[in-house]
Amino acid sequence: VIAVLCYVVPAIGLGSHLPGVCVILNAVLLTLLVIMASLGKRMVEMYERRAYAQVAAERTMRAEAEFKLSQSQESNASTTPPRSEKDDMSSIACTSLPETLCSAYLPCPTIHECRREEILEMFVNSGSHDKLPGHEVPQAIDTYAAALELMCDHALGGALVCIADAEAFQQ
Repeated sequence: VIAVLCYVVPAIGLGSHLPGVCVILNAVLLTLLVIMASLGKRMVEMYERRAYAQVAAERTMRAEAEFKLSQSQESNASTTPPRSEKDDMSSIACTSLPETLCSAYLPCPTIHECRREEILEMFVNSGSHDKLPGHEVPQAIDTYAAALELMCDHALGGALVCIADAEAFQQ
């Protein structure tokens, strides 16, 4: 309102070099511009309020889910005998499934532990093992050993390795 009055009062009171129709038209256009800007600002404010309410609701649901999880873990801890750390790690995938995945059955992962030397020994002594192509070639064994070294020394979170002949990558 003040923006419109700051134009209209001086233009009419002091006069303008523009004809009266142009002053009125400019005042109407300025009024429409102010109305549209205020409506746009109001719409943005309403959107931000809805987004904030949604974030608050999601945080509430997350807090409730974490509370339910802690309650179930406490009740499980009081009714089951103490387990080793290895058992805790293998069952963590089954106990922490989100509620939204109820339709999906995910079995607990099977964890096999072995040393680097045992894996390398398998590569070297695979003899008739048909899943390791080129195991009889020293260069292939060196490639397997280098990939194993990279996985053991650098890929602490897990790794997927694909080893193939150069021709296979060109297909």
